[in-house]
Amino acid sequence: MSLRFSLAFPMIFRASFLAMREPIIGISLRPWRRPEKTDRWMQSIGYFRAVEASGAVPLGIAPVAEPALRDLYDLCEGLVLPGGMDIAPELYGDERHTTTEIQPELDAMELALLRWAEEDGKPVLGICRGAQLLNAAKGGALWQDLPAQRGVCGHGGDEAGTAFHDIVVAEGSRLRQVTDTGRILVNSRHHQAVSALGAGLSAVAHAPDGVIEAIEAHGPWFALGVQWHPEELPTESPVGGGMFRALAQAASRRAVAY
Repeated sequence: MSLRFSLAFPMIFRASFLAMREPIIGISLRPWRRPEKTDRWMQSIGYFRAVEASGAVPLGIAPVAEPALRDLYDLCEGLVLPGGMDIAPELYGDERHTTTEIQPELDAMELALLRWAEEDGKPVLGICRGAQLLNAAKGGALWQDLPAQRGVCGHGGDEAGTAFHDIVVAEGSRLRQVTDTGRILVNSRHHQAVSALGAGLSAVAHAPDGVIEAIEAHGPWFALGVQWHPEELPTESPVGGGMFRALAQAASRRAVAY
């Protein structure tokens, strides 16, 4: 065996192994604290089922201390940052609105995951809160309450439940490649949204009222944030299961390349 081949063999073996197995997609878990009961970490089962249906393996990532958190991250070829409570407005230089409810330890964990993913080029799909976190992490800002601050209704929320509306998808965007259409119906359950874009991000979908419904990173990094909940839409829908398939495919390509 030549020296050149012996040095290259571990890389060839790793690429072959990764090409044969399904990519692992990390899904962040959120704290669940109940008065006078044991604290838990939890997440909607819909995210796990959607990742599994995409041909990938879901792995829950809990808000543990950073050495262990890094070990969990390193097991993954991609990440899902799900919906959840609001992001601390201090992260984007704003004062807290009366409707804003935060979980600082979740912010800290997901910001670390995002930072590592960007450094490593690992694909990320941010959903609802996850899209907002992606924007805040890149220096952007948020509307903390659309009805109160922008006079916009019809996007759902805890009290209003789930709404449905069309989105218009930008031509030439990564999202347009996934949806393969310029206009499509999505579900909606959020009271916050992007107000100012973070560095290196583009708005690639809007609601009819102008609210930003999707953002994505410039360049080769697959970082896509959407305001709707694809995990609750049909597997065959491009804005449902199609979002997770795109993430899984990007994770597989990136894993083999590295």
